[in-house]
Amino acid sequence: MARSSATMNQLYQRKHDNQKINVIIDMETGDPDDLLTLMFAACHPRVILHAVTLTPGSEQQVQLVRHVLATLYSSLYSKQAKKTKQQQRPVVRVGAQEWPKFRKKKGCANLKFYESFLYPPIDDSEHTPGEVERPRGRTKRKKSNKSAEVTHITTPVSSKHIDEIIYPAAELIRDVSQELRGKLTILTGGPLHNLGAALSLEGDEISLERWVAQGGFCGEGVVPDSIPTLPKFEGLSHVQTWNFGGSKEAAMLALQSEKIKRRVLVGKNVCHRCTFDGDMERRLQSRAAGERSNKRDGDDDPGHTAAIKWIYTAISSRYSPKDMNEGGDSMDGARKQKNSKALHDPLALATMLDEDTCSLRQVEVTHVQECGHTLWGSELAEEDSRTFAAVDYDHTRFVNSLLWE
Repeated sequence: MARSSATMNQLYQRKHDNQKINVIIDMETGDPDDLLTLMFAACHPRVILHAVTLTPGSEQQVQLVRHVLATLYSSLYSKQAKKTKQQQRPVVRVGAQEWPKFRKKKGCANLKFYESFLYPPIDDSEHTPGEVERPRGRTKRKKSNKSAEVTHITTPVSSKHIDEIIYPAAELIRDVSQELRGKLTILTGGPLHNLGAALSLEGDEISLERWVAQGGFCGEGVVPDSIPTLPKFEGLSHVQTWNFGGSKEAAMLALQSEKIKRRVLVGKNVCHRCTFDGDMERRLQSRAAGERSNKRDGDDDPGHTAAIKWIYTAISSRYSPKDMNEGGDSMDGARKQKNSKALHDPLALATMLDEDTCSLRQVEVTHVQECGHTLWGSELAEEDSRTFAAVDYDHTRFVNSLLWE
């Protein structure tokens, strides 16, 4: 008799609970939550980040990602962090889609869009006289209709922990997979060009222990009636989703590939409910100040605290917390504050760290054509599909996962 989805998820979570996770992050830079995900992940005590791959992979995106990683690792490998185990992290490699094909592509990164994210706050108590000071993070968002593309970002430190070579993304995913003998999780937050290309490489074996995607959709027939549904998704079984629709062929390949042992999909039905709320702001603020509500064993990493401090400064300077109902769900679109921030990719990251963040059901992903568009949905799997999709999420557990509390 086949095991239920709940039983299979519990067994997986129990087996991997608190273990270090070898990770590649495949991302775009079209929204600040992409960068927030990188910031949360790069210094997280459970994450061993081996590579970041980019779509489409412009030189501007590479500069942006390298800047963020170098700044994070300057805190991680500071004098205060030298005694921690985190200094054993591998050199991070950066890859770009079909590099250098899209090297000069414009509009992939925008300085106005990311101005609050580019520079962390400085702790004056630790500032050494004569040291070159980095610009501080903004406390207020400038009102401007103009945008300025990132033409150059000066990385504040030269980091030996970031590879200077830019790799073709598909080959990089393959190489890391082979080096780790398949004990690798890839987290995707955009169209699946790079993952699809890696799976399509001829003559090369690639194996992934797990793929966690921000993408897909669960609706009618999959989500239990007891679980709240956003009004815009009521009665729907299929919707458009950019991360799968951006490269339909790559999505179908990844969803069917025997080279991926486990697929976890965090779709629009849950990630559109997940927003930056008042409780998350308070907990980020406390964590940035070094306070812990539930300290994990062996977590004394000042690099992680420095990363949380930067994240708190970045997100609170640009966005307002959204009022939540008692269950933690932002259900009333009319109450949405002007600058409240949806946290799509961070929810996928939290689910990667702790699959119990979401309620998962084993599904088969389906798609239909409507008015020239591909709509994506899912149906409950009758056989083992290796694919598990989120139908609900726990907001408190989401924050706990990101803050490692």
